[in-house]
Amino acid sequence: MNFEKSRFIRRSFVWIQWRFLQVLARIPGVNSLPIPMFYPFVLFYHLGVPPSWVYKEIFLNECYAAWSRDDVTVIVDLGANVGLAALYYMNRYPKARVISIEPNPDAVSCLRKNLGSYSNSEVISVAVAKNAGRTKLWVDTESASKLNSSITGRDRFGRHEKFNSVFITTKRLEEIIPSHVDLLKVDIEGAEYEVLASLCVNPSRIRTIVSEFHDLPSRRSEFFALISTLTSRGYKCLDSLPHDPLPSCAILRFQIAT
Repeated sequence: MNFEKSRFIRRSFVWIQWRFLQVLARIPGVNSLPIPMFYPFVLFYHLGVPPSWVYKEIFLNECYAAWSRDDVTVIVDLGANVGLAALYYMNRYPKARVISIEPNPDAVSCLRKNLGSYSNSEVISVAVAKNAGRTKLWVDTESASKLNSSITGRDRFGRHEKFNSVFITTKRLEEIIPSHVDLLKVDIEGAEYEVLASLCVNPSRIRTIVSEFHDLPSRRSEFFALISTLTSRGYKCLDSLPHDPLPSCAILRFQIAT
């Protein structure tokens, strides 16, 4: 179904799909099986429990929506996990090339299966960091959805779930993204402050950014310094900046200032 057809019909399908995922999550034995989904139409592989709340945020609340025009040719999904955001973008922009970047080996396995039927999809198994090399990735093994993994280790703090660690390859953002990106989506669990400060993040290379910013109360100075950096490079923030008391996380969108 084309994403641009009746908004009411599309959102009705999304709502039904979300409720279906909620029901499936309560059925014993489902956790180990892929899920047949009708919107988008895929056999969906996951890491534990059907991620109904993430589906709601991405498809129903459209938390990563950042571009209203149709001239989108290249999208980079940084922190793709098992591919829900990539599936959203590929249904929203069926003509765009979507590059999904994810370091968690288990998530990458699901990601490749979930996006396998899309010819406009590319998966890169690597972590994006300030420096290229090797680093430790902390991977959630115990929470319900097992979606959390990061090179910052932020997910472990104040949590009771167990985490394993694996060593993975890191690359700098400028090494792996194309010379032209229409939309860069970022959800990399605290590493966004260093990555988005990269000199390649500028309007001549990246038109639009939608990023989740983590741990705002403890990283206040880094957050506002990065906002200032992006603004000085020629971006404008499309959303109101959070004020005190700062939330733990916030999703903000940036476009080229005109």
